[in-house]
Amino acid sequence: MATEKQNRATIPFSAKDLDKPGIAPRALVCVSTPTAKLSFKAHALSVEPLCIGRSPGADAVGVDDHRASRRHAEVRWIASAETHAVVDLKSTNGTFLNGAEVERELLALEDVLRIGDSLFVYTELPEDIDFAHPLMVGRSKVLQEVVG
Repeated sequence: MATEKQNRATIPFSAKDLDKPGIAPRALVCVSTPTAKLSFKAHALSVEPLCIGRSPGADAVGVDDHRASRRHAEVRWIASAETHAVVDLKSTNGTFLNGAEVERELLALEDVLRIGDSLFVYTELPEDIDFAHPLMVGRSKVLQEVVG
C-alpha cells in the first residue's frame, strides 16, 4: 500500500477507488506552468481531496508559480454528483474554471482549471497511462487546443 509521503501520481488508481461501477478513473493533467516544470504531468484523482498550490506535499500538487497561493485550491470527490469539484481556498489571485472565476464548482470532463498562471485539464485516465513517466501527451481535443 502507498505511504502518505508517496507522490500521488505514483499511486495505483482504478475506478473501484471511487466506489461506483462504470466511473472511469479521473486525473488533472498539468498542461502549462510559467516554468514548464510540470507540463503534461497527470495527477490521479480519487475520493481523497487533492490540494493544488505552491506548497507540495503528500496530499498536494506543488506548482512553481508565483501567482499561486501556498494552498490555492482543492479538488474533492462529490459522490452525489459522481464527479469532482474544485474549491478555492481563499487564494489571493482566484481560481478559474473555463475562464470564469469560481469559489466552488463541479468539474466536467475536459474542463480547464487555472491556478495562478498554471493550466490543468480534468480528464479521464487512459488505461495504458504510465505514472513512472512524468510526461503525458494528451489525446483529447481540449488538451490539443490548449497546447497547440
